[in-house]
Amino acid sequence: MSIKKHREIWGITESLTIAKAKFVRRIEQYIFEEIEKNNRSTYATILQQLRWDYPLFISRNTSAYTFDLDMITRSDFEKTLELTVMLYSKVEQFPNLHTLIGKSIPLIIDESSIDLGIRWKDGFFYPSGEKLLDEKLVDDSLEFLKEFPASRKDLMNALKSHFRNNPESQGEVIHHCYLAMESLAQSILNNQKVLANNKSELLQKLKLSTPWSTILAKYIDFENEFGKHTRSEERHKLPKNEVEGYLYLTCLIIKLVVGSKTSL
Repeated sequence: MSIKKHREIWGITESLTIAKAKFVRRIEQYIFEEIEKNNRSTYATILQQLRWDYPLFISRNTSAYTFDLDMITRSDFEKTLELTVMLYSKVEQFPNLHTLIGKSIPLIIDESSIDLGIRWKDGFFYPSGEKLLDEKLVDDSLEFLKEFPASRKDLMNALKSHFRNNPESQGEVIHHCYLAMESLAQSILNNQKVLANNKSELLQKLKLSTPWSTILAKYIDFENEFGKHTRSEERHKLPKNEVEGYLYLTCLIIKLVVGSKTSL
């Protein structure tokens, strides 16, 4: 029985702030400290790579055999997530460690007494939400974009902005979604036009039905209007449900566009 289930049964509540702090501590204890303790030389190699690749996170003065996660992230939840993803990407050359981290993270998430709003899949943390939308739609979209790395990166940035869940990041979600679609259209049409200028050619190329052509055209118009004519202070006032809707619509359209391209 997980601690989460035990607390549900007994009606024990815990604040999200405390739960996130405990998650950060578990990541340090069960991943970073575990690797350091049992794979000391390998750990030094990984830390050296992280230090040079991510100097904003890790000072080059950090000891090769000492890793203080609290000192680096200041116990910040989002920074811990990002650093953990970085670590996971660096240990691909060490299969045992790669497997250890991949299996440990879901267990650490499950140890939380409340929902942290995250889940782990294929080396990344994703915001958790409606299962049908989150797991199927988002995951499939990222899978569809494996052949379009620039577009995939933009969609990942949109998901990260959505995950931050603060007013300042709402405009960023739509902006990154738009960039993901813009990059995808450029790849399909083999040009460097902005998405608004590619609209007609993209619709003609994909040969979608009239209803879907209308939806795609309105999608492009929405962000174009948002980006060009909305004052910066107003970008953060969009309702969260509308921003989330735009994110999921982006994922749906990506599947539609890539699927249509492969059938041409």
